[in-house]
Amino acid sequence: MGFAGSYLAKRTRVLRMEVPFEGASPEIIVVIPCFSEPGVTQTLLSLKKAAERHRGTEVIPVVNWPEKAGKDTAIHNIKIYRELQEWAKVHSCSHFRVYPFCFGNLPAKESGAGPARRIAMDLAVRRFSMDGNNRGIIVSTDADALFDSEYLGSISRCFADERVNTASVYFEHPLEGEEYPPTVYDAVAQYELYLRCYIQSLRFSGHPFAFHTIGSSFAVRASAYVKQGGMNSRKAGEDFYFLQKMMLLGGYAEINSTRVVPSPRISVRVPFGTGPAVKRLSAPGAPLQQMYACRAFGEIRSFLLCSEALYRSNEKECYRMISELPLSIRSFLLENGFMEALEEMKGNSSAFDTFLKRFYSWFNGFRVFKYLNHAHKGDFKKIPVTEAAAQLAGKYGIKASASDGVVNLLKIFRRLQREKEYYLE
Repeated sequence: MGFAGSYLAKRTRVLRMEVPFEGASPEIIVVIPCFSEPGVTQTLLSLKKAAERHRGTEVIPVVNWPEKAGKDTAIHNIKIYRELQEWAKVHSCSHFRVYPFCFGNLPAKESGAGPARRIAMDLAVRRFSMDGNNRGIIVSTDADALFDSEYLGSISRCFADERVNTASVYFEHPLEGEEYPPTVYDAVAQYELYLRCYIQSLRFSGHPFAFHTIGSSFAVRASAYVKQGGMNSRKAGEDFYFLQKMMLLGGYAEINSTRVVPSPRISVRVPFGTGPAVKRLSAPGAPLQQMYACRAFGEIRSFLLCSEALYRSNEKECYRMISELPLSIRSFLLENGFMEALEEMKGNSSAFDTFLKRFYSWFNGFRVFKYLNHAHKGDFKKIPVTEAAAQLAGKYGIKASASDGVVNLLKIFRRLQREKEYYLE
Protein backbone atom coordinates (compact mmCIF):
# COMPACT_ATOMS: atom_id res chain seq x y z
CA MET A 1 0.00 0.00 0.00
CA GLY A 2 2.84 2.38 -0.86
CA PHE A 3 4.39 4.80 1.61
CA ALA A 4 1.33 4.80 3.89
CA GLY A 5 0.84 1.07 4.37
CA SER A 6 1.36 1.03 8.13
CA TYR A 7 -0.78 4.12 8.62
CA LEU A 8 -3.68 2.85 6.51
CA ALA A 9 -3.60 -0.54 8.22
CA LYS A 10 -4.99 1.26 11.26
CA ARG A 11 -7.72 2.96 9.21
CA THR A 12 -9.82 -0.10 8.47
CA ARG A 13 -12.91 1.89 7.44
CA VAL A 14 -10.98 3.52 4.60
CA LEU A 15 -8.72 0.57 3.76
CA ARG A 16 -11.46 -2.02 3.25
CA MET A 17 -13.82 -0.02 1.07
CA GLU A 18 -13.84 -0.14 -2.71
CA VAL A 19 -12.58 3.06 -4.32
CA PRO A 20 -13.30 4.38 -7.83
CA PHE A 21 -9.94 6.11 -8.41
CA GLU A 22 -8.58 5.84 -11.95
CA GLY A 23 -5.12 6.34 -13.40
CA ALA A 24 -2.16 8.03 -11.74
CA SER A 25 -2.78 10.20 -8.72
CA PRO A 26 -2.77 13.98 -9.21
CA GLU A 27 -0.58 16.61 -7.57
CA ILE A 28 -3.44 17.96 -5.42
CA ILE A 29 -6.47 16.36 -3.79
CA VAL A 30 -9.02 18.68 -2.18
CA VAL A 31 -11.10 17.14 0.62
CA ILE A 32 -14.52 18.46 1.65
CA PRO A 33 -16.54 17.21 4.65
CA CYS A 34 -20.21 17.59 3.74
CA PHE A 35 -23.20 17.38 6.11
CA SER A 36 -26.54 18.72 4.84
CA GLU A 37 -24.76 20.99 2.33
CA PRO A 38 -27.01 21.50 -0.72
CA GLY A 39 -24.75 24.30 -1.97
CA VAL A 40 -21.60 22.18 -2.17
CA THR A 41 -21.70 22.23 -5.99
CA GLN A 42 -20.98 25.98 -5.88
CA THR A 43 -17.78 25.16 -4.03
CA LEU A 44 -16.96 22.54 -6.67
CA LEU A 45 -17.57 25.02 -9.49
CA SER A 46 -15.25 27.50 -7.82
CA LEU A 47 -12.59 24.79 -7.52
CA LYS A 48 -13.01 23.80 -11.16
CA LYS A 49 -12.41 27.40 -12.26
CA ALA A 50 -9.25 27.44 -10.15
CA ALA A 51 -8.22 24.13 -11.74
CA GLU A 52 -8.26 25.71 -15.20
CA ARG A 53 -4.98 27.39 -14.24
CA HIS A 54 -3.60 24.30 -12.54
CA ARG A 55 -3.62 20.91 -14.19
CA GLY A 56 -4.01 17.82 -12.05
CA THR A 57 -6.61 18.15 -9.29
CA GLU A 58 -9.06 15.72 -7.71
CA VAL A 59 -11.77 16.44 -5.16
CA ILE A 60 -13.10 14.07 -2.49
CA PRO A 61 -16.38 15.27 -0.94
CA VAL A 62 -17.44 13.09 2.00
CA VAL A 63 -21.17 13.24 2.70
CA ASN A 64 -21.88 12.10 6.25
CA TRP A 65 -24.47 12.21 9.02
CA PRO A 66 -24.81 10.75 12.54
CA GLU A 67 -27.04 7.77 13.26
CA LYS A 68 -29.23 9.81 15.60
CA ALA A 69 -29.85 12.58 13.05
CA GLY A 70 -33.20 11.13 12.01
CA LYS A 71 -34.77 9.79 8.83
CA ASP A 72 -35.31 13.18 7.18
CA THR A 73 -31.64 14.12 7.60
CA ALA A 74 -30.55 10.79 6.15
CA ILE A 75 -32.83 11.23 3.12
CA HIS A 76 -31.58 14.79 2.62
CA ASN A 77 -27.93 13.76 2.68
CA ILE A 78 -28.46 10.75 0.42
CA LYS A 79 -30.05 13.14 -2.07
CA ILE A 80 -27.00 15.43 -1.85
CA TYR A 81 -24.69 12.45 -2.39
CA ARG A 82 -26.59 11.35 -5.50
CA GLU A 83 -26.54 14.90 -6.85
CA LEU A 84 -22.78 14.96 -6.31
CA GLN A 85 -22.43 11.71 -8.24
CA GLU A 86 -24.36 13.20 -11.16
CA TRP A 87 -22.39 16.44 -10.95
CA ALA A 88 -19.13 14.50 -11.05
CA LYS A 89 -20.21 12.62 -14.20
CA VAL A 90 -20.99 15.87 -16.00
CA HIS A 91 -18.12 18.07 -14.82
CA SER A 92 -15.15 15.76 -14.31
CA CYS A 93 -12.50 15.95 -17.02
CA SER A 94 -8.88 14.98 -17.64
CA HIS A 95 -7.45 17.56 -15.20
CA PHE A 96 -10.31 17.81 -12.69
CA ARG A 97 -12.04 14.76 -11.22
CA VAL A 98 -14.56 14.51 -8.40
CA TYR A 99 -14.98 11.33 -6.35
CA PRO A 100 -17.91 11.63 -3.90
CA PHE A 101 -18.15 9.26 -0.93
CA CYS A 102 -20.99 8.66 1.49
CA PHE A 103 -20.78 7.60 5.15
CA GLY A 104 -24.21 7.50 6.72
CA ASN A 105 -25.46 6.72 10.21
CA LEU A 106 -22.06 7.21 11.83
CA PRO A 107 -21.86 6.41 15.55
CA ALA A 108 -22.08 9.50 17.74
CA LYS A 109 -18.37 9.40 18.63
CA GLU A 110 -17.48 9.23 14.91
CA SER A 111 -19.81 11.97 13.69
CA GLY A 112 -19.06 15.66 13.34
CA ALA A 113 -16.68 17.77 11.28
CA GLY A 114 -13.52 16.19 12.70
CA PRO A 115 -14.22 12.53 11.88
CA ALA A 116 -15.58 13.50 8.44
CA ARG A 117 -12.45 15.52 7.68
CA ARG A 118 -10.28 12.64 8.85
CA ILE A 119 -12.11 10.15 6.62
CA ALA A 120 -11.72 12.45 3.62
CA MET A 121 -8.01 13.05 4.28
CA ASP A 122 -7.39 9.33 4.83
CA LEU A 123 -9.06 8.61 1.49
CA ALA A 124 -6.69 11.11 -0.11
CA VAL A 125 -3.73 9.32 1.53
CA ARG A 126 -4.98 6.02 0.13
CA ARG A 127 -5.25 7.58 -3.33
CA PHE A 128 -1.69 8.92 -3.19
CA SER A 129 -0.33 5.75 -1.63
CA MET A 130 -1.70 3.57 -4.43
CA ASP A 131 1.13 4.75 -6.70
CA GLY A 132 3.65 5.86 -4.07
CA ASN A 133 3.04 9.58 -4.45
CA ASN A 134 4.27 10.70 -1.04
CA ARG A 135 4.75 14.27 -2.32
CA GLY A 136 1.04 14.63 -3.05
CA ILE A 137 -0.75 17.61 -1.50
CA ILE A 138 -3.95 17.25 0.54
CA VAL A 139 -5.97 20.47 0.64
CA SER A 140 -8.68 20.86 3.28
CA THR A 141 -11.67 23.12 2.78
CA ASP A 142 -15.39 23.31 3.60
CA ALA A 143 -18.54 22.74 1.59
CA ASP A 144 -19.51 26.43 1.58
CA ALA A 145 -16.18 28.05 0.64
CA LEU A 146 -15.19 29.84 -2.58
CA PHE A 147 -11.73 30.46 -4.03
CA ASP A 148 -9.66 32.89 -6.07
CA SER A 149 -8.59 31.75 -9.53
CA GLU A 150 -4.95 31.29 -8.41
CA TYR A 151 -5.91 29.16 -5.40
CA LEU A 152 -4.59 25.80 -6.58
CA GLY A 153 -1.64 27.28 -8.45
CA SER A 154 -0.48 29.19 -5.37
CA ILE A 155 -0.65 26.04 -3.25
CA SER A 156 1.30 24.11 -5.88
CA ARG A 157 4.04 26.75 -6.03
CA CYS A 158 4.37 26.78 -2.25
CA PHE A 159 4.78 23.01 -2.02
CA ALA A 160 7.30 22.99 -4.85
CA ASP A 161 9.70 23.82 -2.02
CA GLU A 162 10.39 20.34 -0.67
CA ARG A 163 10.95 21.72 2.83
CA VAL A 164 7.26 22.61 3.12
CA ASN A 165 5.14 20.10 5.02
CA THR A 166 2.05 22.16 5.83
CA ALA A 167 0.60 25.57 4.95
CA SER A 168 -2.18 27.87 6.08
CA VAL A 169 -3.93 29.63 3.21
CA TYR A 170 -5.03 33.26 3.46
CA PHE A 171 -8.80 33.74 3.95
CA GLU A 172 -11.33 36.57 3.97
CA HIS A 173 -14.96 36.32 4.98
CA PRO A 174 -17.36 38.40 2.87
CA LEU A 175 -18.26 41.65 4.62
CA GLU A 176 -21.35 42.57 2.61
CA GLY A 177 -23.89 41.07 0.27
CA GLU A 178 -27.54 40.13 -0.17
CA GLU A 179 -27.35 36.46 0.81
CA TYR A 180 -27.43 37.16 4.56
CA PRO A 181 -28.82 39.89 6.86
CA PRO A 182 -26.47 42.81 7.69
CA THR A 183 -26.20 41.51 11.26
CA VAL A 184 -24.49 38.35 9.97
CA TYR A 185 -21.88 40.31 7.99
CA ASP A 186 -21.24 42.53 11.00
CA ALA A 187 -20.87 39.49 13.25
CA VAL A 188 -18.39 37.69 10.99
CA ALA A 189 -16.33 40.89 10.67
CA GLN A 190 -16.08 41.04 14.47
CA TYR A 191 -15.05 37.41 14.69
CA GLU A 192 -12.48 37.64 11.90
CA LEU A 193 -11.00 40.74 13.54
CA TYR A 194 -10.70 38.72 16.76
CA LEU A 195 -8.92 35.88 14.89
CA ARG A 196 -6.48 38.29 13.26
CA CYS A 197 -5.80 40.17 16.49
CA TYR A 198 -5.12 36.88 18.24
CA ILE A 199 -2.57 35.74 15.64
CA GLN A 200 -0.94 39.16 15.41
CA SER A 201 -0.68 39.33 19.20
CA LEU A 202 1.01 35.92 19.21
CA ARG A 203 3.46 37.17 16.60
CA PHE A 204 4.18 40.21 18.72
CA SER A 205 4.91 37.92 21.68
CA GLY A 206 7.45 36.00 19.59
CA HIS A 207 5.64 32.66 19.67
CA PRO A 208 6.55 30.69 16.51
CA PHE A 209 3.19 28.90 16.23
CA ALA A 210 1.36 32.08 15.19
CA PHE A 211 -0.61 30.78 12.20
CA HIS A 212 -4.34 30.67 11.49
CA THR A 213 -5.84 27.21 12.05
CA ILE A 214 -8.98 27.24 9.91
CA GLY A 215 -10.36 23.97 8.55
CA SER A 216 -11.42 25.57 5.27
CA SER A 217 -7.96 26.91 4.45
CA PHE A 218 -4.97 24.65 4.94
CA ALA A 219 -2.90 22.14 2.98
CA VAL A 220 -0.53 19.33 4.00
CA ARG A 221 1.88 17.03 2.19
CA ALA A 222 0.72 13.41 2.27
CA SER A 223 4.02 12.09 3.71
CA ALA A 224 3.94 14.67 6.53
CA TYR A 225 0.29 13.87 7.27
CA VAL A 226 1.17 10.20 7.71
CA LYS A 227 4.33 10.93 9.71
CA GLN A 228 2.37 12.96 12.29
CA GLY A 229 -0.37 10.37 12.66
CA GLY A 230 -3.06 11.96 10.53
CA MET A 231 -6.13 13.99 11.43
CA ASN A 232 -7.76 13.56 14.82
CA SER A 233 -11.43 12.65 15.31
CA ARG A 234 -12.53 15.55 17.52
CA LYS A 235 -16.06 16.69 16.78
CA ALA A 236 -14.90 20.32 16.72
CA GLY A 237 -11.57 22.10 16.82
CA GLU A 238 -9.99 19.28 14.86
CA ASP A 239 -8.27 21.79 12.59
CA PHE A 240 -6.63 23.62 15.53
CA TYR A 241 -5.25 20.49 17.17
CA PHE A 242 -4.13 18.95 13.88
CA LEU A 243 -2.28 22.05 12.71
CA GLN A 244 -0.63 22.53 16.10
CA LYS A 245 0.74 19.00 15.69
CA MET A 246 1.96 19.79 12.17
CA MET A 247 3.73 22.93 13.41
CA LEU A 248 5.84 20.73 15.69
CA LEU A 249 7.15 18.95 12.59
CA GLY A 250 8.39 22.22 11.08
CA GLY A 251 8.26 23.18 7.42
CA TYR A 252 5.11 25.21 8.10
CA ALA A 253 4.34 27.95 5.55
CA GLU A 254 1.81 30.68 5.01
CA ILE A 255 0.27 31.25 1.57
CA ASN A 256 -0.93 34.83 1.07
CA SER A 257 -0.83 34.99 -2.73
CA THR A 258 -4.38 33.65 -3.04
CA ARG A 259 -7.58 33.62 -1.01
CA VAL A 260 -10.25 31.35 0.41
CA VAL A 261 -13.65 32.95 1.00
CA PRO A 262 -15.43 31.00 3.76
CA SER A 263 -19.14 31.47 4.28
CA PRO A 264 -20.27 33.80 7.10
CA ARG A 265 -23.39 31.77 7.76
CA ILE A 266 -24.67 30.70 11.16
CA SER A 267 -23.96 27.08 12.05
CA VAL A 268 -24.88 24.92 15.04
CA ARG A 269 -23.14 21.71 13.98
CA VAL A 270 -20.10 22.45 16.14
CA PRO A 271 -19.97 24.03 19.63
CA PHE A 272 -17.39 26.69 18.76
CA GLY A 273 -15.79 28.34 15.75
CA THR A 274 -17.06 30.74 13.11
CA GLY A 275 -20.64 29.46 12.79
CA PRO A 276 -21.49 29.53 16.52
CA ALA A 277 -19.65 32.86 16.92
CA VAL A 278 -21.74 34.43 14.16
CA LYS A 279 -24.90 33.11 15.79
CA ARG A 280 -23.90 34.62 19.14
CA LEU A 281 -22.70 37.97 17.77
CA SER A 282 -25.67 38.49 15.44
CA ALA A 283 -28.27 37.96 18.19
CA PRO A 284 -30.30 41.06 19.18
CA GLY A 285 -28.50 43.10 21.81
CA ALA A 286 -25.33 41.00 21.62
CA PRO A 287 -22.23 42.77 23.02
CA LEU A 288 -19.20 43.34 20.82
CA GLN A 289 -16.76 40.45 20.43
CA GLN A 290 -14.23 40.48 23.28
CA MET A 291 -10.47 40.02 22.99
CA TYR A 292 -7.69 39.17 25.43
CA ALA A 293 -5.78 42.11 26.89
CA CYS A 294 -2.60 43.07 25.05
CA ARG A 295 -0.64 43.01 28.31
CA ALA A 296 -1.29 39.27 28.66
CA PHE A 297 0.62 38.67 25.43
CA GLY A 298 3.36 40.89 26.86
CA GLU A 299 3.70 38.39 29.69
CA ILE A 300 4.07 35.60 27.13
CA ARG A 301 6.81 37.64 25.46
CA SER A 302 8.65 38.02 28.79
CA PHE A 303 8.55 34.25 29.29
CA LEU A 304 9.68 33.37 25.76
CA LEU A 305 12.64 35.72 26.01
CA CYS A 306 13.92 33.56 28.89
CA SER A 307 14.03 30.33 26.87
CA GLU A 308 17.76 30.29 26.10
CA ALA A 309 18.69 31.41 29.62
CA LEU A 310 16.52 28.62 31.05
CA TYR A 311 18.36 26.09 28.90
CA ARG A 312 21.80 27.30 29.96
CA SER A 313 21.08 27.80 33.68
CA ASN A 314 21.07 25.50 36.69
CA GLU A 315 17.93 24.60 38.63
CA LYS A 316 18.32 27.37 41.21
CA GLU A 317 18.79 30.05 38.55
CA CYS A 318 15.78 28.73 36.61
CA TYR A 319 13.55 29.05 39.68
CA ARG A 320 14.83 32.58 40.18
CA MET A 321 14.02 33.54 36.56
CA ILE A 322 10.52 32.12 36.79
CA SER A 323 9.94 33.89 40.13
CA GLU A 324 10.82 37.21 38.48
CA LEU A 325 8.25 36.83 35.69
CA PRO A 326 4.95 38.75 35.86
CA LEU A 327 2.39 37.24 38.23
CA SER A 328 -0.06 35.65 35.79
CA ILE A 329 2.47 33.79 33.66
CA ARG A 330 4.46 32.81 36.76
CA SER A 331 1.45 31.31 38.52
CA PHE A 332 0.34 29.51 35.38
CA LEU A 333 3.75 27.91 34.84
CA LEU A 334 4.07 26.75 38.43
CA GLU A 335 0.50 25.42 38.61
CA ASN A 336 0.93 23.49 35.36
CA GLY A 337 4.17 21.70 36.18
CA PHE A 338 6.52 23.70 34.02
CA MET A 339 9.55 23.26 36.29
CA GLU A 340 9.25 19.46 36.12
CA ALA A 341 8.74 19.65 32.37
CA LEU A 342 11.76 21.96 32.06
CA GLU A 343 13.98 19.42 33.81
CA GLU A 344 12.84 16.74 31.36
CA MET A 345 13.37 19.05 28.34
CA LYS A 346 16.92 19.84 29.40
CA GLY A 347 17.70 16.24 30.25
CA ASN A 348 16.73 15.12 26.75
CA SER A 349 18.33 17.95 24.78
CA SER A 350 21.97 17.92 23.72
CA ALA A 351 21.67 21.29 21.97
CA PHE A 352 19.59 24.44 22.30
CA ASP A 353 17.74 23.80 19.02
CA THR A 354 16.53 20.46 20.35
CA PHE A 355 15.53 22.06 23.65
CA LEU A 356 13.60 24.78 21.84
CA LYS A 357 11.51 22.20 19.98
CA ARG A 358 10.67 20.51 23.26
CA PHE A 359 9.99 23.89 24.86
CA TYR A 360 7.39 24.80 22.24
CA SER A 361 5.99 21.30 22.26
CA TRP A 362 5.09 22.04 25.89
CA PHE A 363 4.13 25.71 25.54
CA ASN A 364 2.19 25.06 22.35
CA GLY A 365 -0.86 26.84 21.02
CA PHE A 366 -3.18 24.94 23.33
CA ARG A 367 -1.23 25.93 26.46
CA VAL A 368 -1.06 29.53 25.26
CA PHE A 369 -4.84 29.47 25.09
CA LYS A 370 -5.03 27.92 28.58
CA TYR A 371 -2.68 30.56 29.93
CA LEU A 372 -4.77 33.40 28.47
CA ASN A 373 -7.92 32.04 30.07
CA HIS A 374 -6.04 31.59 33.35
CA ALA A 375 -4.76 35.18 33.23
CA HIS A 376 -8.22 36.59 32.49
CA LYS A 377 -9.74 34.97 35.55
CA GLY A 378 -7.71 37.28 37.73
CA ASP A 379 -5.18 39.88 36.64
CA PHE A 380 -6.65 40.81 33.25
CA LYS A 381 -10.04 41.62 31.80
CA LYS A 382 -11.08 41.06 28.22
CA ILE A 383 -11.79 44.20 26.22
CA PRO A 384 -13.87 44.94 23.09
CA VAL A 385 -12.08 43.68 20.01
CA THR A 386 -12.03 47.19 18.52
CA GLU A 387 -10.08 48.51 21.52
CA ALA A 388 -7.64 45.60 21.36
CA ALA A 389 -7.19 46.07 17.61
CA ALA A 390 -6.41 49.79 18.00
CA GLN A 391 -3.87 49.10 20.75
CA LEU A 392 -2.23 46.32 18.76
CA ALA A 393 -2.07 48.41 15.59
CA GLY A 394 -0.14 51.01 17.59
CA LYS A 395 2.49 48.42 18.47
CA TYR A 396 3.07 47.98 14.74
CA GLY A 397 3.34 51.72 14.15
CA ILE A 398 -0.15 52.04 12.68
CA LYS A 399 -2.37 54.85 13.90
CA ALA A 400 -5.84 53.54 14.69
CA SER A 401 -8.74 54.10 17.06
CA ALA A 402 -11.55 51.90 18.34
CA SER A 403 -13.93 54.48 16.82
CA ASP A 404 -12.66 53.54 13.35
CA GLY A 405 -15.11 50.64 13.47
CA VAL A 406 -14.80 46.89 13.02
CA VAL A 407 -14.55 46.79 9.23
CA ASN A 408 -11.88 49.50 8.93
CA LEU A 409 -9.81 47.89 11.67
CA LEU A 410 -10.21 44.49 10.04
CA LYS A 411 -8.90 45.86 6.74
CA ILE A 412 -5.79 47.13 8.58
CA PHE A 413 -5.04 43.65 9.91
CA ARG A 414 -5.83 41.96 6.63
CA ARG A 415 -3.21 44.15 4.96
CA LEU A 416 -0.75 43.63 7.79
CA GLN A 417 -1.02 39.85 7.63
CA ARG A 418 -0.96 39.64 3.85
CA GLU A 419 2.17 41.77 3.46
CA LYS A 420 4.52 39.02 4.63
CA GLU A 421 4.42 35.25 4.37
CA TYR A 422 5.67 33.56 7.53
CA TYR A 423 7.59 30.29 7.57
CA LEU A 424 8.40 28.01 10.50
CA GLU A 425 11.60 25.96 10.03
